[in-house]
Amino acid sequence: MLDNATKRKIDSARNILVGKVPDPKAQVEQITTALVYKFMDDMDTENEEAGLSAQFFIDDYAKYSWRKIMDNRLSGQERMDLYVEAVANIPKSKNIPQLFRDIFKGAFLPFRDPRTLSLFLKEINEFNYDNSENLGNAFEYLLSILGSQGDAGQFRTPRHIIDFIVEVVNPKKNETVLDPACGTAGFLISAYKHILKTNSSNFKPEEEKVEDKIAQGETATETIIADKINYSGDLLSPDDKTKLTHNIAGYDISPDMVKLALVNLYLHGFSDPKIFEYDTLSSDKRWDETFDVILANPPFMTPKGGIVPHKKFSIQANRAEVLFVDYIAEHLSIKGRAGIIVPEGIIFQSANAYKNLRKNLIENWGLYAVVSLPSGVFQPYSGVKTSILLMDREFAKKTDEILFLKVEHDGFDLGAQRRKIEKNDLPECLQILESWKKNVGAKNFLQEWNKNFCSVPKQKIAENGDYNLTGERYKIDLPESLKANFETITKALEPHQKIFKDIVERHQKQAEQIQKSIQPVIDQFQKQQESINEAFASLQEPIKQMQKAFEGYDFSKLQELAELAKEELSKNQWPMVELGEILDYEQPTNYIVETENYNDKYKTPVLTAGKSFLLGYTNEENDIFPTENLPVIIFDDFTTATKFVNFPFKVKSSAMKILKAKENASISYVFYMMQKLNFDASQHKRYWISQYSKIKIPLPPLEVQEQIVAKIEQYQKVIDGAKQVVENWKPSFRINPSWEMVELGEVCEFTQGIQIPQSEQIREYKEGYKRYIYISDLLHDEKLIFVKDKYSNKEVSEDDLIMVNTGNTSGKVFWGKTGVLSNNVFKISYKANLDSKYLYFNLSSDFFYKKLSTYFKQGAQPHLGHKIIAEQKIPLPPLEIQKQIVAEIEAEQKVVIANKGLIEKMEKKIEAKIGEVWGEEI
Repeated sequence: MLDNATKRKIDSARNILVGKVPDPKAQVEQITTALVYKFMDDMDTENEEAGLSAQFFIDDYAKYSWRKIMDNRLSGQERMDLYVEAVANIPKSKNIPQLFRDIFKGAFLPFRDPRTLSLFLKEINEFNYDNSENLGNAFEYLLSILGSQGDAGQFRTPRHIIDFIVEVVNPKKNETVLDPACGTAGFLISAYKHILKTNSSNFKPEEEKVEDKIAQGETATETIIADKINYSGDLLSPDDKTKLTHNIAGYDISPDMVKLALVNLYLHGFSDPKIFEYDTLSSDKRWDETFDVILANPPFMTPKGGIVPHKKFSIQANRAEVLFVDYIAEHLSIKGRAGIIVPEGIIFQSANAYKNLRKNLIENWGLYAVVSLPSGVFQPYSGVKTSILLMDREFAKKTDEILFLKVEHDGFDLGAQRRKIEKNDLPECLQILESWKKNVGAKNFLQEWNKNFCSVPKQKIAENGDYNLTGERYKIDLPESLKANFETITKALEPHQKIFKDIVERHQKQAEQIQKSIQPVIDQFQKQQESINEAFASLQEPIKQMQKAFEGYDFSKLQELAELAKEELSKNQWPMVELGEILDYEQPTNYIVETENYNDKYKTPVLTAGKSFLLGYTNEENDIFPTENLPVIIFDDFTTATKFVNFPFKVKSSAMKILKAKENASISYVFYMMQKLNFDASQHKRYWISQYSKIKIPLPPLEVQEQIVAKIEQYQKVIDGAKQVVENWKPSFRINPSWEMVELGEVCEFTQGIQIPQSEQIREYKEGYKRYIYISDLLHDEKLIFVKDKYSNKEVSEDDLIMVNTGNTSGKVFWGKTGVLSNNVFKISYKANLDSKYLYFNLSSDFFYKKLSTYFKQGAQPHLGHKIIAEQKIPLPPLEIQKQIVAEIEAEQKVVIANKGLIEKMEKKIEAKIGEVWGEEI
């Protein structure tokens, strides 16, 4: 529980900053940076007092220690200069762990008042780092001032609502936990505390009152410090605690939120927090991950133009709230559970995406309860109406009903301060939910109706096809005198049910019409808010650049800033010129390629049409294009492909044009700019005559064009050199004549795969199935097939080698795969005196493959039998030498991999440089 003295120190630090840093988010960033700075120095001090060496502020960074910053002999200006320099350089220190470098990345001091900074640092100096729960609670309290966490419908979730959801979902110590829109990690901290509590010797569940499960302070904000008992999790072993911190993960699209979440978890004992900057809806890199528990209050607002999601979602939509619920549901494990706060549109909107989402929730994704929250839960930041969706895939199979609960009062008033009141429905809701699950659904609820909850059969919810999740729509209030005879009365009311249903549906339609009529007003407001947010966001980077330029009062940087501004202003101000104004073209003669090989008779080069522009040779001597040995662009009308060449040649197809630059343009520059143009080649239009010459590109002065080309060609030279390394490297080693040459059949065993009936194949993995290894799967890992795991005698492990025995890839070897073999491949298992990687490098070498290719019959489908492979010989040195050879080859491979990375990096630089000319934001 946070003590008031620590709370006052946090408030005091904020009050010092508020005159210079009015934005609450910026205040939190400054306090976070300073606290972590102070704590690193505290850890260095602890090491030194224990007779150990400091670990952070050493060598060239010793001058930046917090103790040096707080030296009373420094003037205010000297302290500020040293602090600004330290904050900028700390991320560069190799002695500081990546976690702290990430926290300091991009940090800066937004004001230049030495007195304010000295007062602020003096207040921070009062904090002492001991990795205690108290300090973590202090930081949570600091985060509570953020309120609105962004401009995309993100609002701080009140702690008592978080704790309520966590109590219901009840995460366990060995379960994985995720928040895919984690903000400052409030849900993850609450889940962690819940697991500590339930694994503490001082936790007495039979004595715990329901109201104590959901802590509440005097205001919703102060709930953060309302914990009555400290639970240490002493029943967890060290391994349990380590595994627990690795099982809890969070994603957020905002780097600022990621930074705050990292600090929050670190101060709660997470030495290596698993928080990732990740776009949950647009990126699919983490799509294959699943979790046992998912807790979230995802963003409600959809950006202008909608979300552009990837293609793996079950629900086709571009609304953020729909996609987040879909994502959460699809990433639960088989027995997974979830608690999600959603806007009211999810509950009743009639668009197809919303209906399909609700249908999946009820029929496939384990929804078992809906908790309606009051409209003011997010006051004073928003009055949006929300509900909680509770999912449990295992429990939902045991009941055919959905439980609806209505929270009219959450323990606080609806004013801006959200002060505590007597009325609180959350404890009762928690009791109802626990009883509901304990008694397997509706068994004890069928005869019991209450104004705040009811249970409804899933079949009834699905009756009219819209799967509406508004509890009030299905609830019937009965007098106390009638409850005992509920079944009798129900039968008596059956003739009147249609009338009642018509009335309910009529009122529902009226409500939907009202919602539809006010939606344009809401949308217009959101658009205005988005425009304001976009304008504000566009100012942030120029402000940071200006602040950086003025750091340390080095006014010489003003000239650099002016040049940068000049360069920025020049973007998009270059004239847009039609290609027809800067290019001439020639129509070539249609030649026939006599041969693809160069020899004395056929030595005139010829280019053929198509995207690949294959080079052939002819014996024609006349009309060579171009007549001068100058660089030109070859343009193909039908495919809109282009090629840049600088040698005399003939052209096979008259559909191709030879493009030459006029005096005001560089042909190289034009070629690179044309890479940004895109046409519909499927229509086979003559683009140059009718359309292409009218296309415009930006045209700076010729001198600038040549500078741009020089930079691009500089990158291209690096690419060409790296490609030489990648394309020419082959694994090889010197064979000692003393080594024994053995047939593969003596040291290996071969297992042929089988053809499995399609009736036993599926496209998506499920328990009891394994991957079915086809040739195409080995090459591309696309459209994977899975089969029943009863074919254990045909399985392959990661240590086995797989060889293709039919088709154009016969003889190719693969390693590191698992699954069941198809009939087009076979497994090679090796004996103890043979290293698997050594065997792999032998079988995948060009020399070995060329030996195998001699067995392919001319004109026939290539095919290899086991006997052919078994008869092939390989050198067999001692096992120790095999491992040395493998180590040497793998060291070479690292160089090749590094060159592949260099190629990708340089290609992106070229793309960025071209995009920069077109005015794209880099």
